[in-house]
Amino acid sequence: MSPVCENEWEVVSGMGSLGGEFQSTSSVEECLNLCLAHIQCAAADVSTVPPALCFLHSNSSLSQQAYYNNSIMTQYRILNRCPASK
Repeated sequence: MSPVCENEWEVVSGMGSLGGEFQSTSSVEECLNLCLAHIQCAAADVSTVPPALCFLHSNSSLSQQAYYNNSIMTQYRILNRCPASK
């Protein structure tokens, strides 16, 4: 039996990045799944208070963006993305 792949995230509370693309989602899980579904997505900023505001960041734009402190945001950066199921 092959090992099970798990998506891994670096979670940084109280921080976000400028320039993310807003996505309409209803939960943190939905936002993270949306990021995983977009191959160019490298990170997602999600608000910790309802509604779950979601901003996706691409690999190229994340490296050029300024980070900022925001007590209601959490940034999730992809460390390991599992291949999509067939």
